Amino acid sequence: MEARIKGRKPFVPDTFVDINADAQTDAIADNLLILRVEDLRRPLADQKLELTDLRAWQDIARGRLQKKDVKPARAQARLEEFLDNWNSRRDFRPAFAAFEHELGSADNLATGDWPHLLRNRLGLAHYDGERVPVALMGIKPAEVRSVAARHVAASFARPTVLDGTLNGYFFPTPADIRFGATLDLDPGAAWTFTSEILHFPVDYLPRHLIALGEIGASVPSRCLRALRDRHLKGLQAEPGGAGFGELIGSADCLRGPPCR
Repeated sequence: MEARIKGRKPFVPDTFVDINADAQTDAIADNLLILRVEDLRRPLADQKLELTDLRAWQDIARGRLQKKDVKPARAQARLEEFLDNWNSRRDFRPAFAAFEHELGSADNLATGDWPHLLRNRLGLAHYDGERVPVALMGIKPAEVRSVAARHVAASFARPTVLDGTLNGYFFPTPADIRFGATLDLDPGAAWTFTSEILHFPVDYLPRHLIALGEIGASVPSRCLRALRDRHLKGLQAEPGGAGFGELIGSADCLRGPPCR
């Protein structure tokens, strides 16, 4: 069952058609691993499950936990059932993802506080103020290409305003920069750019599930204007970034109390 590679229904978002050709890229090596943080609130609620259920099934299936009443094959089957049901309800939007080699080894991430680390590094400010169960998913580019080839010519694209117009923490990059650059939520890491891409959606399998966790702590900064200005200055200093964008003017934010 694990050998299958499933694709989404025949839906083609604008991100992967000719109108967005300038932002599309295929310069991603097959031996890389692309990582994505997924919100599990809806799939868990839909299936009347708890995060502890998934954790137990994953640990049993991978030999990290033994239970007399649940064999590894049964736990693996339960994970597959959960993912299949989730896949059937997922939407078809292009998926934002980052690269393992920039974030750190997936295995090492899984042993630390990756939910908050990646929430901050990837600019996921909407995960703030409540407890959110999340999953760290990892997919090989070859799998994305295999699925996308059935529907579109492009498998990956640099995020543009086409993909993030309603999110104040989304920041496009200059056309000469091949990938997107996430807005780090840590004020002390404003010059740390993490590359991001959009990939054609792929149905999840148990092997894609790297780790499970929970976000509960608040974001480290609430001054969006200051974060955006620092981020823009960094982009302008990159090759091809000169003259890109316009500063908001957040000097007062940096000297005063936290603001939005």
